[in-house]
Amino acid sequence: MSYEGTVTYLCRNGHISYFDAYEDPEDDFKCRHCGEGPHDRGWTDHTNIPSVQSFELELVNPAVTETCPTCEHIKTIEPETYKMIHLTIPKELEH
Repeated sequence: MSYEGTVTYLCRNGHISYFDAYEDPEDDFKCRHCGEGPHDRGWTDHTNIPSVQSFELELVNPAVTETCPTCEHIKTIEPETYKMIHLTIPKELEH
């Protein structure tokens, strides 16, 4: 049986990053937005339907954006931040 899943990291500033389970950076994680290390980590198992997730995300601060007055392109000035709420997963569903 194969495993399909993703790993979700929050850095110390609350920025979110997703990785395929087989490309989990673990101790080498650095946030792509600010360069900070990991603060929290959760997993999502996509092997079976429905997917099982070990966490929920709560939005702390929405993204700060600006719109170009000429072309109306939207640029992210500061990405949104989250906090991770860990869920209790039944033992038979843990990986």
